[in-house]
Amino acid sequence: MGEQFSENYRIQFIDENGYEEEGADGGGLMKEFIQEIIKTSMKDAYGFFLENSHYWTYYPNPKSEEIVDFDSHFRFIGMIVGKALQKGILL
Repeated sequence: MGEQFSENYRIQFIDENGYEEEGADGGGLMKEFIQEIIKTSMKDAYGFFLENSHYWTYYPNPKSEEIVDFDSHFRFIGMIVGKALQKGILL
């Protein structure tokens, strides 16, 4: 999956009513998609990461092993971070 993940993808956002959002991708949709995934994965409700507010950093939650398929989730998050680095997207 790693090599395939470096390919280009078509990103499509769906609004709350189930309609496709209009817009042309000049790289902005991919950027928004990646940033939204990372932002969501950092939320406390998911339990993947903990925040060190003193340093404005996150680190893996030691209890994340209790999450079903936690290793698959972390692999996916890692690939998203890699895609951000490849595309030069600031997280």
